[in-house]
Amino acid sequence: GDSAVLEIKNPKKGLPKTVPLHHRIQVLIQLAVTGRTVGFYYNFEPGNTRLWVIRASSGTAALIARLKRFYDDHVTPRIPPPRRVPGRKKRLKPVEPALNTEYPFGGDYDRA
Repeated sequence: GDSAVLEIKNPKKGLPKTVPLHHRIQVLIQLAVTGRTVGFYYNFEPGNTRLWVIRASSGTAALIARLKRFYDDHVTPRIPPPRRVPGRKKRLKPVEPALNTEYPFGGDYDRA
């Protein structure tokens, strides 16, 4: 319908079991910017597909605030963000539990 966005990915390492956090954040920001309420996140590889539905949440405002803070602190003044320690993954802390709101559909589009 007219109240949804669609994000399509073709991963190189096989289909993920869940929506990666950075892609979930990307869809939530798209929802906030467009004013839409539902995002479809679609992954495909030959012979295999997955579709998730991600709904807008109240936590999206906090995501936008974090993005603005990053933009103001690093992009506008052209100050690079701190580097990560090599070999150590940084874990993002979700701003609210609703970031984990996803509804997966299998390759045959049955609800999981």
